[in-house]
Amino acid sequence: EQGLEHRVTVLEKAPLIGAHTLSGAVLEPRALFELFPDWEERGAPLHTPVSSDRMGYLTESSRLPLPILSGTPVDNHGNYIV
Repeated sequence: EQGLEHRVTVLEKAPLIGAHTLSGAVLEPRALFELFPDWEERGAPLHTPVSSDRMGYLTESSRLPLPILSGTPVDNHGNYIV
């Protein structure tokens, strides 16, 4: 669609979709930079940059770490927690 790229990650922690309210979100600020280049000076409420990422496969008794590859949808470097 018009050559635009959209990136959304949804984390569902319940056995059924929508059984829990989403407890947090990560915002990619590219659109803010394009629409409002001075969004930081305007006081946009983005104060918590993502400082690290971890991903894992959960089993009944443990967590197996999974790699986060740069440039993939789960790589949140440069994004903000909202």
